[in-house]
Amino acid sequence: TTVRFSSNMDAENHVLPDWEDTAETLVQVERFDDLCYPVTVPILAKIDVEEYETAVLKGMKQTITDDRFK
Repeated sequence: TTVRFSSNMDAENHVLPDWEDTAETLVQVERFDDLCYPVTVPILAKIDVEEYETAVLKGMKQTITDDRFK
């Protein structure tokens, strides 16, 4: 899956809603569980996703419910 991400706002770059028209780059996104689980289970995770917390946590469901995740 890809998402549109702003590319001209330095530290303020963000996922672009459909209605926002600005310089963009397409960013490939993958579920955390698809990348790491079950081979690697971190003991903790810090996420900074500005209003996408629910989507990120859904993509980490197997990881965060694993007993090895603290």
